[in-house]
This record gives sequence, structure tokens and C-alpha cells, in this order.
Amino acid sequence: MVDICFSESNKIVSFYDRTKRFVPLVGVNDWYEFLASRTGDQIQWKYPLLPNTKKAYVKCKRLYYIELIGLKGLQPYSPLRILRQFGQAQIIPLQANMRVSEVQFGPNFIIPRARQVLDEWIDIDTMDIGDSQAGGTPEYHAWLRGDRGSTGHSPEGEQGFEDIGITIWVRNFRLRDTVVTPEMWYQMQNIVQYLEDAGAGPSSVRVLSSSL
Repeated sequence: MVDICFSESNKIVSFYDRTKRFVPLVGVNDWYEFLASRTGDQIQWKYPLLPNTKKAYVKCKRLYYIELIGLKGLQPYSPLRILRQFGQAQIIPLQANMRVSEVQFGPNFIIPRARQVLDEWIDIDTMDIGDSQAGGTPEYHAWLRGDRGSTGHSPEGEQGFEDIGITIWVRNFRLRDTVVTPEMWYQMQNIVQYLEDAGAGPSSVRVLSSSL
């Protein structure tokens, strides 16, 4: 049996056949409608065959993103925004104006700043690929649901992967008034239920943690 999905224009946009193979949707609007209706438990954040012994290229040390040279232009790429795909908990990422790196190649296929891009790839930061279906920090969920227009870009020269300044601000002024997401509440319920089933009180939890 084949499950067929129709859009408002009555055209077939996707279906699952007997092998559960997903056929991509057609058009930006259909993709937006499909993704907007997904919940956290319907998204496979980490590809199961992704090796957990490898490193993921995350950002250049001078930039908060990576510049990629493609067939038609120079495009910025920011893996910091999708850390869950690498088995890492999503934090508030460093932010930058990536439009300065969007360049279309001319008819002579001249790559501007080619030497500079290659030098940046020599000095690149990596991150371990985890083996868990990690979620996001409470600060990230509060930041994602709030007004991010006034946060601006991260200060130049800030190190690491997380925007520490915005994280501290969200923790102090947003978390106390923020309702947790259903996914976060579900995780909290699972932890509480696990401790109750194991009969783990505060004293036994300390014993378990000290034996690690």
C-alpha cells in the first residue's frame, strides 16, 4: 500500500512506498508546511550510520562559520546551528553576518578570496561526533522562542562554540518566565520516572555519581 500526500494545489508532493522510502516534496511552500508540522519526536536528528569516532568541521577560528566554494558561488555554512545532528546538545550558537561571504561566480569562474578561504580551512575548529540523540539546553529553547532581533552579532574574537553573553542574559532574564517545550517536559518526566523505578533518592544518587 502507498500513502500519498496532496498539497492545496492538489498535486502529489510526497509519499511513502512499501519500503518506507521518502520521496522529496516539490516547492518551498510545501517543504515549509511539511517541516512546520513536525514535532521533536518525528525528527531523526542524527543519522544512525554517522561514525562517532570522527571529527566534525564546525567553524574557522577567525569566523563563526565555514566558507564553502561551490560550483556557482561562495556560500557560508554554519554547523553550529545544527549541533544536534552531530550528537551534541544544541546551545545558543555564535552569530555573524554571513552575507559578506555570499558571492556568485562570474562568467570567467573567478573565485574571489580563494587564497584566503584556503588559509581559513587550514585553521579550522572541530568537534567530536557524539553517539546520543541530544536535545537542546534550556537557554537555547528560551532564546529560540523569544525575540532574537535585538541580540545582534556575537563580539569579534569570542572563542568556543557558544555565545556566552546571550546565554547568561537568557538565563537571568528569560528562563524564569519561559514555559519549557513539550520535548523538554517529556525528557524531564522520563528522568523522574527512571529515578522512581530505581528507588534512587538523593543519597543513592550521590553514591552512583561518586562511583563513576
